[in-house]
Amino acid sequence: MQMAPAPARPGADEARTALLELLEVPAALYDEDGGLTIVCLDEFQDLLVADDGLDGLIRSVIQHHGEAAAYVFAGSQPS
Repeated sequence: MQMAPAPARPGADEARTALLELLEVPAALYDEDGGLTIVCLDEFQDLLVADDGLDGLIRSVIQHHGEAAAYVFAGSQPS
């Protein structure tokens, strides 16, 4: 069996851009069909390890989703 090298990690700016695009999916779906999207983010505390500002970035986008989405944040860190 031949192993392929792991793909390169995206840079911080590229990762933030991808996150912003994904966060807009529920609003786009709502605009298309009026349905509710349920978004579950597991191990949410790991976002803060990756970048201290990601929680604020996420909040700044999802606060405008109104009836387009419901969010579930889960994690296993006791704090």
